[in-house]
Amino acid sequence: MDKCIQIRDKVISEDELFIIAEVGNQFHGDLETSKKLVDVCIDAGADMIKFIFWFPDEIFTKQALKDVEVTYEVNTPAGHLSPLMPISDITCKTEPIGDTLNRLQMSYDDWNELRMYCLEKNFPIMSTINCPSGIDLERYINLDAIKIDSWAWNFPDLWRWCLEQGKPVFADCGPVNWGEIERNVTIAKLTHNDQFVLMHCFHTKEYGAFNMQTIPFLKWAFNCLVGYASADYNSDTDIMAVALGADVIEKRITLDRCGGELHDAVSLEPDEFKEYVTRMKGLKQAVGRYGVHPSADDLISRKKWFRRIVADTDIKKGETIKRDMLEAKRGETGISPERMWEFIGATATRNIEHDSDITDDCIRRQPGSAD
Repeated sequence: MDKCIQIRDKVISEDELFIIAEVGNQFHGDLETSKKLVDVCIDAGADMIKFIFWFPDEIFTKQALKDVEVTYEVNTPAGHLSPLMPISDITCKTEPIGDTLNRLQMSYDDWNELRMYCLEKNFPIMSTINCPSGIDLERYINLDAIKIDSWAWNFPDLWRWCLEQGKPVFADCGPVNWGEIERNVTIAKLTHNDQFVLMHCFHTKEYGAFNMQTIPFLKWAFNCLVGYASADYNSDTDIMAVALGADVIEKRITLDRCGGELHDAVSLEPDEFKEYVTRMKGLKQAVGRYGVHPSADDLISRKKWFRRIVADTDIKKGETIKRDMLEAKRGETGISPERMWEFIGATATRNIEHDSDITDDCIRRQPGSAD
């Protein structure tokens, strides 16, 4: 798999963190809201924006659209200021999934206008594709990349259609096992599309089931770029993902956490998202290189705080130097205390004042002493 993927003027590699702004459903099926989200993502320093193409009739049966219910958190205005809000400020909304998804559709013309808007801004855009009409829409507006969600791993035709577009593909790995990943990675190889990023994710609130070690395992097992699709506004596991080697982070964003739509309540608002991008990209740099590599600032500080040998008393010319006449004091400007024993038993060749540096030219070693 390719470990350096170019998307417009952006590069995904192991050297820097690539951040995807996960709009998902938080655009409310509205073109102007979508454009505003593009603007705030650019301002925040994100690398790409992601939407979802919904064609409910191709994903669910007509009956399922009525019977299957989706429940999601909705913030009240009292919970608007911070994601760390009391439970009393969070309510849950339950409705048929068909009602939810039908609100989140835009026309081909609106999607095309949004694509043109991103082109004008030179900002990459991708979408989750989960059905054949999504492929048709992608071909119509020509996205920069494609996302395959966690629930499409047993739909190999969809995988093949997405990969055959010849664009970077990001794939969530939440509910799948080793064999399913291996099979679909093989599909990627057969379509000669090596622009592939596996995204660790989960759909649980049980800490013991997060299994963040999947990130380095996927890197080792498939020798590809690996990312992490963050579930909500919290950043604990995002930081952990970066420390474990994630090359990509996908993070939810909304214009208003009280917007009332699916995933609004668990997304970052623009100012929070901007701070998040800066912090996470810095943390990626903080991971650094494998091995011991002191920083330039540490090496400068070393000169100030490491020690040197000095006289701990006035030493007269001709006096034999003993251990209690010497001390190690801060400032790495002289001889290291690691050589302390070379000077014990030597003879002072001149008077040495208290706190003066001990140097090789101020002593004469006895015959047979270490040089």
